[in-house]
Amino acid sequence: MSYVAWSAALAEAANAYAAMVAVLMADLNWSWDLTMAPKETERWTPELQGQQLRRMELAVVHDRAAIAALERALATLSADNQ
Repeated sequence: MSYVAWSAALAEAANAYAAMVAVLMADLNWSWDLTMAPKETERWTPELQGQQLRRMELAVVHDRAAIAALERALATLSADNQ
């Protein structure tokens, strides 16, 4: 088994997920600041919606990179088991 390739791909996925969290939490104090309770909809301004949209657009880039790295890790395992 190519342990080096497998572990490198997993480390890449972990780094991508860490970057995703950093993007999501940028300028926030608490994770629950990412969304609001239904009672707080008056705070949901177009400006805040735009900020959240940009935050999610950046996060999805890291999410896709992590998924690609996980797929490479799985492919490494599959290739070694054939």
